Amino acid sequence: MSHNPSKLLSAICCLAVLALAGCSGDTIYQTSGCPVVPSAAPAAPAAVTCNNSALTSYDELLIIGPHPDDEVLGFAGLAQEFKRLGKPVRIVVVTIGDAYCDACSFWKNVGVEPSMAKWAQCNEADLKVFAEQVRRNETLSAQQVLGGPTPVFWDYPDTGLGTAWTAINTNIGVNTKLRRTDCTKSAVFGTGSETNLTPQGLYNQLYTLIATASPLTLIGTTHPLDGHPDHTGLGNLVRKVNAELAAKNDPNVRPKSVAFTVIHANTTPAGYPDHDAWYPYPGAVDGRCIDPVKQPCYLGDTTLLTRLRDWRYRPEWSFPLPGDIDYVSSIPGAVAVPFCLKAADYQGPTALKLQAVEKFISQQGYLARTGTIPAGMAGLVDCNGYQKGFIRSNEMFILEPL
Repeated sequence: MSHNPSKLLSAICCLAVLALAGCSGDTIYQTSGCPVVPSAAPAAPAAVTCNNSALTSYDELLIIGPHPDDEVLGFAGLAQEFKRLGKPVRIVVVTIGDAYCDACSFWKNVGVEPSMAKWAQCNEADLKVFAEQVRRNETLSAQQVLGGPTPVFWDYPDTGLGTAWTAINTNIGVNTKLRRTDCTKSAVFGTGSETNLTPQGLYNQLYTLIATASPLTLIGTTHPLDGHPDHTGLGNLVRKVNAELAAKNDPNVRPKSVAFTVIHANTTPAGYPDHDAWYPYPGAVDGRCIDPVKQPCYLGDTTLLTRLRDWRYRPEWSFPLPGDIDYVSSIPGAVAVPFCLKAADYQGPTALKLQAVEKFISQQGYLARTGTIPAGMAGLVDCNGYQKGFIRSNEMFILEPL
């Protein structure tokens, strides 16, 4: 999980939103004043019927995640079960996570300048350090909590996977060098320096990875209709590799079954400024808190951010797929498969998935390059509790069996 490139920079000036219980679409617009946590608890969704064996019958799990943290948010419970069954798990993180402008700005400026209104954006050099020294280490720390494996990092540019898929899908620009990001530039995403990495190179790496996996490997990746362009791109690239493998009709090199997960909902319901403000269900009560105008709210009430984030933290609940579009029928032959986690993975403050998610501290506002984060500002990057919302009793997958 990272950011939505098409919406990210609007975070500074976007209106805060208060989502009422559930995902009904009812919304309260807040144009001034401080965010308010609803007094009523959100309504619990209907329970799901789990089908763990549909996923754990495979011999190996190969997780291919677009950004540092997606491998935990979407697959930590499934990976833990594979390991408990003595089956191998491999993790590839495709991008370096070097285009999260808000999180990098928080890391760069806290302790340097206390006023968010005066914070400087990260240039390409800042983002490189942030990605390589912070986000990569968070990913490694999360896997240490979960007992491994050590992820393999391919270091493609964050925001480059959507570009790569467009090139491969249209056969235009497949050998064009992908670019890094510089948050100080007006266009921002993909306008930094060229890399030596290309869409065709990425496709070739994915092809080799999937083709050489054992026949009964289950691939875990993001859904082709996920709301983040990198997630969409990666899901589509995996499906294209599988289609090419199937067309070869070679019994020794076969396509692999895929368990797709939805990290970002595809369609933002009317009235919500950001899809992360409503999925995972229940919706966040304030989806845009990186706002200098709101900063005094959090400084004046040091419990506000915690209460905002915990409103959607319901680990005992099971959750369905988001209801914005039909994620299942968009993939012919696919089926929805709810997967139940062991209590140790989601239940209580020592839950393994919770502890792993908490290692991604740069996305929760806890990390500063120098100095001390002012009281009340911890959690400001993820004020709506988006990451904690993935701590729940089940994980939802769309299984394409091949």
